Amino acid sequence: MLLLLLLTNIGRCTMSIKLAIALEDNKIFRHISERLDRSKSYTCPFCLAPVQSKKGQERQHHFAHLPGTSCSANEETLLHFNAKHYLAYCIKNKFDIAIHVPVEILPPKLKGTLLSLGIREYPLSLLSLTSFYKSRGAIVEKAIGPYIADVFMLLYDIDIQSGISEEGFVFEIVVTHEMEQEKQHWLIDNNINFLELAPRAFDDNTFSFRALRLHFPDYFSNLQTNLINTTAETFHQELTEVIKENIRLETDQKIEQSLKLKAWDWVVDRILYRDDLRTWVPDEIQREMKSITVKPFWDQEIRKVTMFGATYKKVREHRMVFALDESDREFLILNEKILLAELLKVLSVAYPAEMIIGKSLQGKEGVIGFSFHNVIDPINYEKEWKNSLKKVFDSVRNRLELGSEDKNGQNY
Repeated sequence: MLLLLLLTNIGRCTMSIKLAIALEDNKIFRHISERLDRSKSYTCPFCLAPVQSKKGQERQHHFAHLPGTSCSANEETLLHFNAKHYLAYCIKNKFDIAIHVPVEILPPKLKGTLLSLGIREYPLSLLSLTSFYKSRGAIVEKAIGPYIADVFMLLYDIDIQSGISEEGFVFEIVVTHEMEQEKQHWLIDNNINFLELAPRAFDDNTFSFRALRLHFPDYFSNLQTNLINTTAETFHQELTEVIKENIRLETDQKIEQSLKLKAWDWVVDRILYRDDLRTWVPDEIQREMKSITVKPFWDQEIRKVTMFGATYKKVREHRMVFALDESDREFLILNEKILLAELLKVLSVAYPAEMIIGKSLQGKEGVIGFSFHNVIDPINYEKEWKNSLKKVFDSVRNRLELGSEDKNGQNY
């Protein structure tokens, strides 16, 4: 298979130009990687000066000018040459290239369709183009009428027009100068399709092309029809897939929701009805929930001892209050008046209370006792606790059924 007809190692001076291809007997191009006939002569495709092949294990294979040769090839010339031959090679060998076409240069209807789809650059397939026009090959620098086409794609089954040697498709490669208006008008007037391209070299063997101007309306008319049909079909397929996906997601969500509800119901049933509620709450937390702690805030706590009673007795000249532990050890109650005031304050807030007014032995009137109401009944307390929890659990279950979110935006 004929390899890409490209030049490598672009340079401005003769000695730095390494040619990947050369003209064999001034007739056909030969790539340096091909088998070369020593009986043939090889010349530079630009200056037609003799060149010789340079091959070896450590050097890059190339054709080189003979010492003292002057060649006028420059980077622009090499880029134009390489791009033409690369494009012709792809056409001949049915290789595909995605040609970047700005939608602004497309026919109005197609432009509107693509813009409505959010497409601003259309990737034109070279293979699609050559297939549509029934390509049978390509010629580099082909005379057509009064002009020379950079690449001329030969077509099957097309009548030859008068004054033109062959009917085909013209590709113009723009490096420094765009195609002149006269040539463009002549091609349109003679119904010759053309595509003007700006090349860009990625490496010595690969190029991309961007369309600058074009004229092949029959291709775009067919593309417009196919695009509409494809869009409709694609829309139908995508809509079908979206519906299927939504059904699948909805099914998955229902299954997930059902599993969540079953798990939630199991937990609630165990907490509220099957197990003792207190088994789910650590003892320390239960004690805290059922406790009222009273102490002056400035006193430092050392430890806690279970209290089993209290006594009031005279010590020397003072009457003091003592608390008793399980061994009847006495612990002096410090700041008993302040502690009593704190205790009464907390209890009166926690429970409805009544003061018992009376007289002392000395006949002085004042508070002689207290009556506290609705002191906690452990059974009723747990019952009310369960009722409160049930309301919370029911609220969460309703949210699970609705699939709603909590205040932080998290799904239940």
